[in-house]
Formats: sequence, C-alpha cells, structure tokens
Amino acid sequence: MSVRLRHLVDLAPRPHRRLPEDLPVSFAPMDALKNGLGGLGEMDVRPCGDLAKGSYNFFANGDILLAKVTPCFENGKKALTADLENGMGFATSEVHVVRPRRGKIDSRFLLYLFSSEEFRAECMATMTGSGGLRRVSESAILNHRPTVTDPKAQKAIANFLDRETARIHQLIEKKERLSVIIDLRRIAVITAAVGGDIGPAAKAIDHSTSDHQARLRFMLEVAPSAQEIENLTAEDDVTFAPMDSLFDGLGGLDATRSRPLGEVSSGSYNYFRNGDILLAKVTPCFENGKKALAGNLINGVGYATSEVHVFRASPNKLDARFLIYLLSSEDFRAEGMKSMTGSGGLKRVGDAAVLNYRPKIGNVDLQRKVADFLDGEMSAFEAIKGRTKVSIDKLQEYRAALITAAVTGQINIATYGRRGTTDRALDRIEAEMDA
Repeated sequence: MSVRLRHLVDLAPRPHRRLPEDLPVSFAPMDALKNGLGGLGEMDVRPCGDLAKGSYNFFANGDILLAKVTPCFENGKKALTADLENGMGFATSEVHVVRPRRGKIDSRFLLYLFSSEEFRAECMATMTGSGGLRRVSESAILNHRPTVTDPKAQKAIANFLDRETARIHQLIEKKERLSVIIDLRRIAVITAAVGGDIGPAAKAIDHSTSDHQARLRFMLEVAPSAQEIENLTAEDDVTFAPMDSLFDGLGGLDATRSRPLGEVSSGSYNYFRNGDILLAKVTPCFENGKKALAGNLINGVGYATSEVHVFRASPNKLDARFLIYLLSSEDFRAEGMKSMTGSGGLKRVGDAAVLNYRPKIGNVDLQRKVADFLDGEMSAFEAIKGRTKVSIDKLQEYRAALITAAVTGQINIATYGRRGTTDRALDRIEAEMDA
C-alpha cells in the first residue's frame, strides 16, 4: 500500500528565523491564485511586520498554496510558488500551505496531483462546514495516498504532463479570448443599436436633435412603492435577491431564492415586482454589469439588497427591455462610472446617473423594435458563445482525465505521446465545435 502524503509533505510551515518587520515580502490574497491548473497572478509587496501580525499564512519559494474554502477549491485555485519577494510571503488564511519534503515528492507532480479528479473528489467528500462556506481539512490532504511514490517517476510524469497539457492550455486560452471578443462585440452592437446607429432606429431618428431628448427621469419611477404585497401575508414566500443573484454582463436574475415576506419587508431591502429593473450601484458590481429585468418572481414580488437601484419603466414612455440594453451600453456605463461617488474600493453610482441620462431614442414603439432587433442579435451571439463554452468544458475535462490517468499510473507515458493520442483527442474536440 502506498504511503500517505503526511510522510511526504509538511503543512503550515513556519519561518526558520525571526523576520525583520520592515522586510518586503509577497502578499497573496485569494484573487492572486488562478483557477484550473493554478498559478500565481499579481501580488502585492508589503512589510513583513504588517502581515505577520495578522491571520495570514507564511509560505516560501517552492511551497504550494491550495485553496481550502468553497467554491475556490472546486475552481482549482492553487499555485506552486516561485520568484517571491525575498523568497517568501504571506497568503490569505483560506489556503493550505503545503511544503514538499525534498527527495520525498516532486513539487510539480504534487501540483498535478492536486488537480486530479481522484484527489479533488476525496477532498470534496470530506469537506466540513455548512451552507456556502465549507472547507477542505488538513487531514484530507495528509491522508491521501498517491499511487506513484518514486520521485524520479513523479518527475517524469510532471515532464510528460507539462508537454501534453501545453497544447490543451493554448486551445483553452484561445477559446477564452474568443469569448471575450464575443462579449466586446456584443456590447458594441448594443451601443450602436440603442444609439440609433444600426438596426431599426438607424434611419428613424434625427441625430442632430438627440441631445434634446427627454431625460429618463420623465420615463420611469425610482424605488416604487410596495402596494402589490397588500394581499400577501407575512408567512408568504417572496423572491429574495442578494447581490450574487444578479448576473454579470447583460444581466439576469436567479429568482428562485426565497424568504418569508415578514423577514424582508421590514428590513433595509429594496422592493421590486415583475417587470422592474434592478441595477447594481456599488463597485465592482456596477462595472461587472450586474442588473436584471425582473421576471418569474415568487408571488410576483421580491426584495433585493440595498446595493441595487430599482426602476420601473412607464409603459407608454419607456420599454423595459430597451432600458436593460441601454444600461448595458458603453455610453451609459461610461457616464455611470464618471458619476461614481465614494472613496477607496467602495464607490457607488447614484440614481441621478440614470435619471439624468438622455436616451437617443425617445419613441417607445421604436424602442420596442430596437429591443426586438437586439434580442435576435444577442441570441446569435449566445449561440456562438455557448459552443465556445462547450468546447472549453470538453478541453478542461480531457485535461483533467489525462492528469488523473498520469498521476495514478494508468497510462504509459513513454509511449503515449508518440502515439499522438492527445493530438487526436484535441482534433476531435475542435471538429465538434466547427460542425
């Protein structure tokens, strides 16, 4: 039977000496750890004394950082550290610091092991905690038994995986760039359509007079009253929308979360009903495009976090779908960000940014035609993006299966590459996407 990791690694290592308080060291928040196969992004450099006093975890060059908390662990956040400031750093307390013992286990192999389906399944099965904040315990790591224990064989497997996953990684990056391009193109089409440059309004509006259009304050209501709840009891469920219920990009809402009316109607939440528009007011949620045209609400109504604006379009003056597209446009978003108030990382868009905005298309019938046009355009973009996501998912699944098979000794790495197995699998995935 193979040896457990507890005999091959050390967890939560400590510095070997007393560190000067003014020594510059690297700082790795959770955002610095990359998803998937992992890696370290940009890190801050801070004085050691500022970090050592906090609840941060010390690490040094060659250590592996492994996210312990959900959903970061499931997303694959981890990194083999190198090129740290003065060779060391401190990380968020929500990561395990794993130090491979020299001569006992290859560090690159260990990083691939942490990406394997077998290891991830074991850890997820033993997570502790409740709700949306569960963690991987130290014992889940220490009790894992790697199949391949010879360091030379581990190094050969790591070299093999470096080579075989390189093309997979390149294809995933290529498709992720395509997805970003689709998003940019989508916003450009929206901006042009709501501005009357393309689509049904292109020849129907006079751009020379568009600056004289009425402001949105004359077309919508802000923070509408909750008169629709008069027929509900305190025990009746309604939709509850915290910030993470709103989708990024073009927006959308998970309307399935619920709370009894009595719990939310007396709190500091914002009321809304079917057909209302929700718009995140706080950074970075506004910049990320969090917004929604509310629909399919439980009992037709809901309550949202106080960090969103609620607007209700006047049916004869403003089309709600057009408004959602308008709020996604580059022009409006630039105006909104320019009007933000506050300091540091918590700035907000006031409702005046919306109320004072002048849409270039004021005719509600024309707005509906523009919204219909954009619905069709967005469907086409979504189809392309959907195929791209399926392709990325398949590539990631193939990579995970290859890593799992390699680190568990299920494939002969000496002959696998020569047979061109990876190339054929990737060609098949590419062909399926192009079909």
